[in-house]
Amino acid sequence: KTDKGAVSFIAAANPENESKGFMGVSNFELARIPKEAVVEKYGALAPPTMQWIHMLFFWLWIVSWGVGLFNLLPLGPVDGGRMFLTGLESVTTKKRAHRIWKIVSLTCLLLIFINMAPFLWKLFLFLIKPLMFLIALV
Repeated sequence: KTDKGAVSFIAAANPENESKGFMGVSNFELARIPKEAVVEKYGALAPPTMQWIHMLFFWLWIVSWGVGLFNLLPLGPVDGGRMFLTGLESVTTKKRAHRIWKIVSLTCLLLIFINMAPFLWKLFLFLIKPLMFLIALV
């Protein structure tokens, strides 16, 4: 039931167990079918090549935005930290500005580390398990 009334549908057979119903999207892939005129004029390889180039520029754009936003973080060595320090120095004393800047920079670094900690832990375990196996053999 929904806020607009009851809705009924017929579920497909579950691929793993046909006695159960199945609802959802599986193996979804966006298919772009090129026009026949394009294939005739440029060949069948041109549309996938253009799609690959399109995705290349898309991911370059995404990575550039990510690097730019990271550069704006108020961390010491990046531009955002220098801009933050300059802004603080314009409204307060230099000594107090440096103290606030250090606290904010360390807080940002701590948040980045907390965000990366699960990945770093998995990486550590991935690297240490073969080493522990070799030590156990000795």
